[in-house]
Amino acid sequence: MSSVNARCQARRIVDVDISGAVAFAPEEGELRRLADGVYWSRLPLPYAPFHVNCYVLDDEDGWLIVEAGIDSPDTRRVWQMLLDGPLASKPVNRLVVTHWHSDHVGLAGWLVAETGAALIMSDQEFSRAWKHCALGRTERRAQESEHLRRHGADVRQLAPWLDAGFDYLSHMSPLPSAYESPAAGTAFRIGSDTFRVVHLGGHSPAALGLYSPSSHIFICGDQIAPEFVPSVGQLSDSAGQDVLSDYLSSVLSIRDALPADTLVLPGHQEPNMNLHESIDRIVAYHRKVDGRILETARDAPISAAELVPLMSRKAADDVWLGFTISRAIAYATRLTTHEHRAPDRRGRWRCRALPHRRALMTNSERNTMPDSPDDPRFQLVAPESADSIRALVCEELGPPSNLSLRTIARHTLTPSSVRIRVHAAGINFPDVLVIAGTYQVKRPLPLVPGSECAGVVVEVGAEVDSVQVGDRVLAVPLVGCFSEEVVVNAIDVFRIPDALSFASAASFPIIYGTSGHALLDRGRLREGDTVLVNGAGGGIGLAAVEIAYAAGATVIASASSAEKREVALRHGASYTIDHTSENVSSRVAELTNGRGVDVVVDPVGGDAFDSGLRSLAGVVVSW
Repeated sequence: MSSVNARCQARRIVDVDISGAVAFAPEEGELRRLADGVYWSRLPLPYAPFHVNCYVLDDEDGWLIVEAGIDSPDTRRVWQMLLDGPLASKPVNRLVVTHWHSDHVGLAGWLVAETGAALIMSDQEFSRAWKHCALGRTERRAQESEHLRRHGADVRQLAPWLDAGFDYLSHMSPLPSAYESPAAGTAFRIGSDTFRVVHLGGHSPAALGLYSPSSHIFICGDQIAPEFVPSVGQLSDSAGQDVLSDYLSSVLSIRDALPADTLVLPGHQEPNMNLHESIDRIVAYHRKVDGRILETARDAPISAAELVPLMSRKAADDVWLGFTISRAIAYATRLTTHEHRAPDRRGRWRCRALPHRRALMTNSERNTMPDSPDDPRFQLVAPESADSIRALVCEELGPPSNLSLRTIARHTLTPSSVRIRVHAAGINFPDVLVIAGTYQVKRPLPLVPGSECAGVVVEVGAEVDSVQVGDRVLAVPLVGCFSEEVVVNAIDVFRIPDALSFASAASFPIIYGTSGHALLDRGRLREGDTVLVNGAGGGIGLAAVEIAYAAGATVIASASSAEKREVALRHGASYTIDHTSENVSSRVAELTNGRGVDVVVDPVGGDAFDSGLRSLAGVVVSW
């Protein structure tokens, strides 16, 4: 036995008496018993608060672990101490990760590979982690920089925060290819106890919590902390969502449902029995800040960056400034239905509070507010009249620069249609063709372009029963989406999950619908087929890579740059080809042992189409 293993085996499991907060944290490689079958350990972090809590539940024939920690040599070392020491007597059967942040999920892939455990995460959290791994640091940083700039931030001043905060891949081991996603309320039988799954919103899209009704133990991730207010910020991937209201609704529901003597096991700091006090402190903080912002923003539009002095004294520090601005954007989103009201001359989005907008509700007030699908707290600044809306209008065929912002009459609602307040609209190449007058369907001028959008239903026709007022939806009317409001036939309207952002929903149907139709309907793709995707770095191409991979095909992705090929690999491609320097048909022949591919997806045309034909053993789909 090595000296390390000897030290690990010698470590004991320490009993802890909980009254309020735990005084002493576990040492490295040590478990502390909090209750029957429930243990606490800690994993190191290279940044404040310098630890993440890990919980181990005795599952009789094995262990259930909650949280994996960040991928770092120190975290792997501590896990090895635990696996060789107090956890060595039984296998690890299940690994629950509460949410996608790298300090919680970073080492999940390594742990699953080491132990054979099943990974348990919500669909939204796993998808968010996968997306951030696929996007890469450069693109993620650029996306976030533009998001912050639009809210008035000085991106140069935020460089330290952007550099530190968006190197997601360096903190991640490769994610497992399989995971389980339990629904809210799912019961986990763990030893003699039963824990139920709780979905927690706001801090992240759909974090998982575990609660035992019999022993009153609540594993809550980062949703509640005993001594600080968990960060609720709005980054670019949650644009359009009112994450702050989601968070407050979540914690207030917890306060109503769980008793005061609940043992709270947080992601950071110490386990404690201060659930109600912690939530009251969190809500009081947000009410105070929200009140300041409400008064400041009531008289004139204001950018999120201009709200920072109202929020934190720590904002002067460049790293803290980034977190504070993201939180300010979350507050600003509460003031309007849309993420922004309108850009100023420097392209910065500004929001404004309406005169009747209230501050955050107290716990006793919130149940007395009338339910309304058109909550006035989130109204857009009113248009010129109740019968008008604003839209981007094409009055003369030509380039997109011909579009003008105009006030137009509201559309008439028919018995079979749905009126949607637009939160986000997708931009597609057919929109450019429509504006230029070169699309196959000619539309009379003036026209409002925009093929797809997402938003909230504000009115339904008498014959519509598929959606109702207040539903979050996406729509594909093929025209009219570049406006504040659109009327769409109900057959083209689809409900979306609460955790899916409006921006993501609005960019989904055209790209994924086109790729899915090409592969599954026209290409007749089957499991085990081999697919060549030309233009794999574009929207259609990347969607085709994902769909083909999900269908069980082997994917060969052709793209022009190393970065695009790397992204294609992360999204499911098995092989890539640089069509600028390699002979595509020769490389395909090499990869398929001379057989060729079953399906070629070609949204590019030209030389790419010719190369696809020479690589074909089945069907080519080109457009």
